[in-house]
Amino acid sequence: MDERDYLTTRDVAERLGVNVSTVRRLIRRGELQARQVRGVYRIKLGEFERFMFNRWYQEKQACWF
Repeated sequence: MDERDYLTTRDVAERLGVNVSTVRRLIRRGELQARQVRGVYRIKLGEFERFMFNRWYQEKQACWF
């Protein structure tokens, strides 16, 4: 596993402007895919990008109606 390809929950929280507990909640709900490595969540960079695109797309859809 190349560390540069993965983000921590803290990295994701900073990028989203939310608390780390919010990121963990997104993971538990299945909205953000992650894997646990030695008890710590790791989120693939591509998965985070997918999550952000879906979030952006949903916001755009909401604006159209």
